[in-house]
Amino acid sequence: MALRAVVGVVALALAVMFYQAMVLTKSMPPQSENVEVSIPVQVMTTRFTSSPPAWEGYGTVRPLAAAEVAAQVAGEVVERPARVEPGEPIERGEVIVGVDRADFEQRLARTQGAIESTGAELEGLAIEEASIRETLSHAQSATELTQRDLDRLQEAADRGAARANEVDRLRRDLARFRIDEENIRQRLQAIPSRRSALKARETAEKASAELARIDLARTKIRAPIGGVIQHVKVDIGDRVSIGTPVARIVNLDRVEAPIRLPVSSLRSIQVGDDASLTIDSPDSPSWKGAIARIAPEADGATRTIEVYVEVEQRDEVNPNKLLRSGQFVIARIVSASEQMRILVPRSAVQGDRVLVVDDEGRARTMAVSVEQYVDGARPGLAPDVTQWAVIRTGLTPGDRVIVSNLDDLRPGVRVETVEVSRSSLADLPTPVGAASVNREAGVRP
Repeated sequence: MALRAVVGVVALALAVMFYQAMVLTKSMPPQSENVEVSIPVQVMTTRFTSSPPAWEGYGTVRPLAAAEVAAQVAGEVVERPARVEPGEPIERGEVIVGVDRADFEQRLARTQGAIESTGAELEGLAIEEASIRETLSHAQSATELTQRDLDRLQEAADRGAARANEVDRLRRDLARFRIDEENIRQRLQAIPSRRSALKARETAEKASAELARIDLARTKIRAPIGGVIQHVKVDIGDRVSIGTPVARIVNLDRVEAPIRLPVSSLRSIQVGDDASLTIDSPDSPSWKGAIARIAPEADGATRTIEVYVEVEQRDEVNPNKLLRSGQFVIARIVSASEQMRILVPRSAVQGDRVLVVDDEGRARTMAVSVEQYVDGARPGLAPDVTQWAVIRTGLTPGDRVIVSNLDDLRPGVRVETVEVSRSSLADLPTPVGAASVNREAGVRP
């Protein structure tokens, strides 16, 4: 047993010695030098660029010409042309429905008869006036003759050549003639007032006749504008009264959309600025228009202003391409005034920050505020970019904004820059050793 224990101890000691010899003679692997490698990125050097402000808003289309046609007389509908149906075009003045005319024709006939009767009375009054004037003339002559006879007889009586009773008789005759003359004169003086009353009655009767003609014409309910029939609410046999809705006509030659824009847009927009309208659907067409009016007051609750975009569709021959009343549209309004502003690709803005290259060639974050986002190609800035952010504050001309590999970068990483206006992502070099460095930095190679 003792021998066996001694052998075990010796074997264990030999094993420990062998392990120590292996550790001491182990060769160390070569140490690689930790070299910092620059990450290739595209940058855009900022500068002031001429760019018209553009604004986007929403609204609902409405026609500039539409008519709710109502009955203007009461009666039974006795006519409705076959083509008067919803969706059918109609010209101004075309008959929509007709109301029974009999009562209105009788009314017109009565007033015309009254006018003729008054005219006859006026003619009779003129004859009467001429007769009274002639009678007055005779009465005046009789009075004058009697006066002269009385004067002569009075002279004779003063000389004793005539009797007093003869003088009294002539005086009574003269008084009677003067009374008759005065009565005739009063009848003549009443003629103008009688004529005025008859003419006033004639005027009233002519006005009644004109109203009767208007009402008779109104029995034909006609389209006040040209357009397309939206709906017809009456049919033959229906009774209508004054104000009963009959039809609605819509003209789509010119439509408008009240669009709400931020109040800040007032700095740049004005009447006449171009606008394009689209609807929220795939492959939506675009309708060109312009700002026709701007509301005088802003909405304090929403901090928006309402502008009215008009679209001319008079020459559109395809009815399927018409912008229709009630459609919800998205409007993009481009100001006519060009402004010098700093633009960067929209994808370069992460929240309210961008990555820029500092003087040491490292990525650094910079806070910015975006005024608005605009669309459109600008080959002089970046050939493949069509969506841009307009920077209000945070950048100045000459800053180098990183526009590629943004997900792979962090502040402080050294970058190798290529101007985006002269390169594409495929042109970026991949430096040797970048894989190990990127893994250490948490960046994809």
